[in-house]
Amino acid sequence: MNDPAAPPLPPRRHWPTAVALVAGLLLTGCGSATPERGGSTATPAHGGSAATSAHGGSAASRPAATATGTAPATRTTPAASTPPPPAPTASDGRRYAACADGTCEVAVARSVDIAVNGGTFSVTKVKPGDSVDFEVTLAGGGGGSGTMKGTCGTIVRFYPGSTSLITCGDADSTPAPPSPAPGALSLQLAGWDSDDAAVLRLVSG
Repeated sequence: MNDPAAPPLPPRRHWPTAVALVAGLLLTGCGSATPERGGSTATPAHGGSAATSAHGGSAASRPAATATGTAPATRTTPAASTPPPPAPTASDGRRYAACADGTCEVAVARSVDIAVNGGTFSVTKVKPGDSVDFEVTLAGGGGGSGTMKGTCGTIVRFYPGSTSLITCGDADSTPAPPSPAPGALSLQLAGWDSDDAAVLRLVSG
């Protein structure tokens, strides 16, 4: 017999069953890494791609780690260039008296008259590093004037009554001295020394 003073009992709740259903739903909604029978091991149980995460997110959609930087500069080796020939040095320096016998190698930086084998070789103008203006008077008569320019070793020959010009050689090397020519005075601008004086060669044959 019920006690009219006792409070009514609450309705029975089936908690264990509800918890079991929720757990079942959670397991059903998550992808499994175990392949279905007869399927490939690379394919998840629910037919998703192997690149798809358990919760449906694509691995390709995740930000990938990137590296940034500057590539090292490439060193370039300059091409080897041929060094210029050394500046010539006059073997007789400025001792112009050495030209009296008709053969000498002297340095000339300004106007000067030089006795050569009974004649006269006169430098009338020197343009440092560029050219030499000159006049020649031969002992046996004849002569002439002109300008020697460049450093390729052009040879000018004065004969009694005529003049000849021999073209220059290699501009990148020190020119060889002129060979003696019978009856002629040969002149050559061999180059410019370290003081920008003209190095002149005079050779009598």
